[in-house]
Amino acid sequence: MRRAVSLAALACLLLVLTASAASAHALLRSSEPAGGASLDRAPELVTLSFTEPPDPALSSVHVLDSSGRAVERGRARPVAGKPLSLQVAVGQLGDGSYTVSWRVVSRTDGHLTAGAFAFGVGVAPVTAAASGGQATAPASPSASPLSVAGRWALAWGLILLVGAAACGLLVFRDRERSAAALPWPLLAGALALAAAGLVASIAAEHAKVGVSLGDLLASSTGGKLLGQGVVLGVTAIALAAVARWPGRRELLVLLGIGAAATMLVHVASGHAAGSGAFGLFVQWVHLLAVGVWVGGFPWLVLGIRGVAAGKEGEQVAAVQRFSLLATVALGLVGVTGVTRALVEVGSWHGLFDTSFGRTLLVKSALVAGLVGIGAANRFRIVPALRSGRARLKTLGATVRGELAVAIPILAMKHVKHIAPMPLRAAAAGLALAAALLGCSSGQSGSSGEGATLAPTTTAAERPSSPAKLTIDAPHNGQVVKGASVRLQLGLRNAKVVAATTTNIRPDQGHVHVMLDGRLISMNYGLSEALPKLTSGTHVLQVEFVAADHLPFDPRVLTQAAFEVQP
Repeated sequence: MRRAVSLAALACLLLVLTASAASAHALLRSSEPAGGASLDRAPELVTLSFTEPPDPALSSVHVLDSSGRAVERGRARPVAGKPLSLQVAVGQLGDGSYTVSWRVVSRTDGHLTAGAFAFGVGVAPVTAAASGGQATAPASPSASPLSVAGRWALAWGLILLVGAAACGLLVFRDRERSAAALPWPLLAGALALAAAGLVASIAAEHAKVGVSLGDLLASSTGGKLLGQGVVLGVTAIALAAVARWPGRRELLVLLGIGAAATMLVHVASGHAAGSGAFGLFVQWVHLLAVGVWVGGFPWLVLGIRGVAAGKEGEQVAAVQRFSLLATVALGLVGVTGVTRALVEVGSWHGLFDTSFGRTLLVKSALVAGLVGIGAANRFRIVPALRSGRARLKTLGATVRGELAVAIPILAMKHVKHIAPMPLRAAAAGLALAAALLGCSSGQSGSSGEGATLAPTTTAAERPSSPAKLTIDAPHNGQVVKGASVRLQLGLRNAKVVAATTTNIRPDQGHVHVMLDGRLISMNYGLSEALPKLTSGTHVLQVEFVAADHLPFDPRVLTQAAFEVQP
């Protein structure tokens, strides 16, 4: 088992050190003026629309002239009836190039995103002209070590509390044995771990958003953090009652409800909240099942130790009950995990063509190892214990093996992207080897690794797309009459979707339309009316880009030159 632990820990370390943070952010969907636009008349307002509702208290929009001087008037404010938009007033703008720099915190999940684009008044914008009219790609800082540690501690604390309540109520039915399996100092340690994780998360968010702690807590993002603290406080009261009256089953019910409610508020503070009520419910059930399954292991081991001679039958009965409970929980983990994966990846080929999909494959390999160990427990060791052909020491070794493989899986909880590199394959192979060794080895061991996150995926790691894009009208060399021209595109092997996400698919995206070297639209359709055109030759460039607004590699780009006559 020591080999399994070592390989699992090494796999965890390789995966985490070479992975990027989970990506779910408020990305810029559109703006008015558009990025790269050249206006005849100066705007009075600059309006930005995002893919997730921004938190106005923690977000900012600045408009800078060519000398770097801010020309906006006041802070960005929400737009009435448009929760996805922010708006900032500007002063009297003269002719020149202006840069809009934005920095928003998502109201949905608290993630920070920043970006910039340029527009011109009476002139072509300098930044847009230099980059072919494209705005700078949105950026998001990698999760800090404090943020990762906080999420880990909060998740593990809640998982252990849910597992304790499940074992105390459904595995150890004897009041005395239940009290022995759940010593209150260890329960208090699990609660303290969760509380420390929440405090670390608040501190990390405070450092990230750059506002005072009071302003953070007064915002919607801070309100979600405070909500987790309130529910965790209620859980602490339930735990105090358990410590005062050990073995009282109704108090264990309250402890379990408190931990489960904290999990729900925690999930509602993350990206799953943007998936609607069903997505939120699926993610909550997923975490609850992990708590019952993985969080129940330590309490099972504590509960079956120290049983008086002649009462070994109680141990075997407890193991049988936990085996059944873990089987049900594992089924829920599988069903909810697949449901969430299909929503995020979108198709089977997305498992291989996207970094998020490759991460799921590695996690699936680890889960397969856990399933193998669990099957050995359920169908080999438990029957052997019942018949007297095996000892509980054997079960203890396999339980430690399950924990050794579960640690890397939980380490990847906030890892969403794995690039197709040899190191990734090595990590996946080590993880699978650890799972196989965990099934066959009878030695004992333990494992635990921390996590840090590397920067996000670079442009060099962009996927290829099967898309074929054509400009059907106006076609290359066409002569059109009049200033009104309608663009008609053809697209094969892919489809246009009205969504912006960093979980990209090679066969889904939208089009960026450039006219005479300037970006004029980010189109979620295949047809649009072009701006009024002057007589002469014009050049259209149209590119099919991924749902994160970045190009594929190689780029899916086409162009056509046409002439406008009066």
